[in-house]
Amino acid sequence: MIDRVEKCVEEGIRKGWDVGWFVKEDWNDKQLWEIKLGLEIGSDVSIYAKKEFDQKQMMMIRWGLADKLDVSRYANSKIDWRSMQVVRLRLREKLLKEKEG
Repeated sequence: MIDRVEKCVEEGIRKGWDVGWFVKEDWNDKQLWEIKLGLEIGSDVSIYAKKEFDQKQMMMIRWGLADKLDVSRYANSKIDWRSMQVVRLRLREKLLKEKEG
């Protein structure tokens, strides 16, 4: 039986991803999922593919990257995911206002 990491590696090889991210750490399934989703959209997963981040923190950072936000404002493992979400939404709102003119 193929384990979860092997499945991610196989898919990553087929899609041309840097599969090293899947084997760097002993990720849980949810963390692996966030890394996989980030690679699928071309995000710089190096920002959040760190053992100190839980899955929800990884998700908030991934969403911020997808929205082209400055995630350095909240990409800190000491900030819980709910607080990350507040900062992310404020940054997103500010960016949208700037685009409107």
